[in-house]
Amino acid sequence: MGKMSELKTDGLSFIPVKGKAPSFGGGWQREEMDFSEAVAHGGTGVGLSHGVSNTCCLDIDDVPAAEAWFKKYYDVGSIMEYLDGHFEVLSPNAKSGKFMFKLPEGVSLSKFALPDIKLEFRSQGHQDVWPGSKYPPKGGDWREWNAENGYYWHKGSNALKDLPLPLVKIWQAHDQ
Repeated sequence: MGKMSELKTDGLSFIPVKGKAPSFGGGWQREEMDFSEAVAHGGTGVGLSHGVSNTCCLDIDDVPAAEAWFKKYYDVGSIMEYLDGHFEVLSPNAKSGKFMFKLPEGVSLSKFALPDIKLEFRSQGHQDVWPGSKYPPKGGDWREWNAENGYYWHKGSNALKDLPLPLVKIWQAHDQ
């Protein structure tokens, strides 16, 4: 578990969040704001703005259900093992995982969700909480994260890697 200062934020755009929702006025999907600006706005944390940053997220809220879905329909084996080492945002909910990626050059994606298994792919027009944000999102201030204090934290790469091609293909097949 690293420190927020070790995470690579160059080229990424952030927004202040209150809970899990943007606390910034309308048009946040187009607003360019660096990490320190988003922190200075206050709130319970910071979100990565996917559209401006050209990034995306695979949000898994039920790991066993997601593992079963990926094994049934796609040849990636264990999705958690497949994504090991990628930029992962963790919460005190041990059954979840949130992986963030850069979109590969020329790829544009929006949203694909499977609510019955609590699996969601998010990109353009969406944001996701960044490590250090309060969990559960019910107030609190910004500080170094750790599980014991109830904050999102991070493991894996300190920088976002490109979304792996097999996941690009899965997402493109289901993009809404």
